[in-house]
Amino acid sequence: MASDWQRLPPWSILFFVARALGQIVNLYPVLIAAGFTVSQFDLHSTKLLSLGIGLMVLILVGAILYYWNFQYCYDHEKLRVKTGVFAKNRLELPFSRIQNITLREPFYFRPLGLVILSMDSAGSNQQEVQLAALSRPRARALQDAIRTGKKEQAQQMQVESENAPDAADSTADKLLLTRSPADIIVHGITNNRAWIILALAAPLFSQLESTVFAYFETLGLEIQDNLADVTLLIAMGFVLIFVLGIVLIVTAFSVLGALFALYDFQLFATEDGYRRHSGLLTRHEIRVKGSRIQTLKWQQNWMERIIRRCNLVMEPFAASGMNELQSLRQKILVPNLTEEQFNRLGNQIIVNLEFSGLEYHPISKQYLTRYALLGILPALLAALVFSAYSELPLWLMPTVILLVGPAALWLRWRRYGYAKQGDILVIRKGFIGVSYYCFQLHKVQQTGLLQSWFLERKKLATVQFVLASRTLLLPMIDSATAHEFIRETLYRTEAKALSWM
Repeated sequence: MASDWQRLPPWSILFFVARALGQIVNLYPVLIAAGFTVSQFDLHSTKLLSLGIGLMVLILVGAILYYWNFQYCYDHEKLRVKTGVFAKNRLELPFSRIQNITLREPFYFRPLGLVILSMDSAGSNQQEVQLAALSRPRARALQDAIRTGKKEQAQQMQVESENAPDAADSTADKLLLTRSPADIIVHGITNNRAWIILALAAPLFSQLESTVFAYFETLGLEIQDNLADVTLLIAMGFVLIFVLGIVLIVTAFSVLGALFALYDFQLFATEDGYRRHSGLLTRHEIRVKGSRIQTLKWQQNWMERIIRRCNLVMEPFAASGMNELQSLRQKILVPNLTEEQFNRLGNQIIVNLEFSGLEYHPISKQYLTRYALLGILPALLAALVFSAYSELPLWLMPTVILLVGPAALWLRWRRYGYAKQGDILVIRKGFIGVSYYCFQLHKVQQTGLLQSWFLERKKLATVQFVLASRTLLLPMIDSATAHEFIRETLYRTEAKALSWM
């Protein structure tokens, strides 16, 4: 077992540079605003180029210094890591606290046969360790050392071990499912979220318009003056073509993103859980222990409802302080499934789950009354006040709210429902699309009964289920049923003493 302090291979400098660039890119709202501000000044291209070169040199120097000060060692109990350029940090990570181990193979490491080994501990996202530029045999050896150490520690504490055997070989894993490029493309089209970038870039559109007109003027074309003579119908046609073009571009980016992340998707059943392997340029490997899956999510947006496809998400517990991106990296997403494929996988992950045969109970119609008073009525009053002080017709905004608000509220109420099958509870909710959250009651960490004076009079209550992966609310159900859920959850978590992880 290795015990001497050792550095990462020099190729890890590439990883530190890429990580710094990624952190800068994640600040894209700030970058868009900064770019808009800088565009107001007359800066020569040479100055901008000098700033860019200076920034890259600074990033490279920082990456080299971080590499030189990064050291690690491990024994049969824990992993030790020393980092920091100016402020020195030392982390000791016991093997017993390591919850997830993932392997990534970025495109810049693939020709070299190198990988990134990531380890996450329970309780905090601050104890995430990434060892970059390791050879695959070296990374596998460290994985095996961690599994062996976890098993030895579990035996010393005289508890039942749920860990895989020593030096588990991935070749023994059973292939459950693959996704073809066509499946990934469909997933990219139906799960298009890139429109958020357009909203963030909206302040640049007016500047883009003036820039385009100025460019055509240099060519001797007075586009802006000619548009004044265009009929309304033709102008609407131009706008429609422009919008469709943006939609196609955004959809293309969404499809490319899905292909980069999910290409060559393979889902395996391991000795103690599941392993997902995917990626076009950067290969991602995510392992989740089966007993640590807290919630099974079935999601389907409006486009997927049309083509009768859905997505499955295995949600393990999330560390406190973990942001959305870090939390997403711990989940296993299985895209573009048919209902039969979901039923087969769901029954394997949560034993005895018969998803297709469940009978759902609706929540109370008092949900409509409550949110009509708390949501639609205030919005209607605000619309009347706004319309009175604007140039819009007084009837326009209130009419839109009266048409859209009740319909949206009714769809939301109609989607809500719950079904119970033994120890399994399924909560359904959504708006136009629909999501189902399946979990076992013995994995609930905390329950809560929310009952205002209004709900108490109507003999209704809202139940809160706090799991290690998320918090779920079941609103406005019969009070007796709510109390029964809480009593059964307490019984299964305390009297049954079943493990939740």
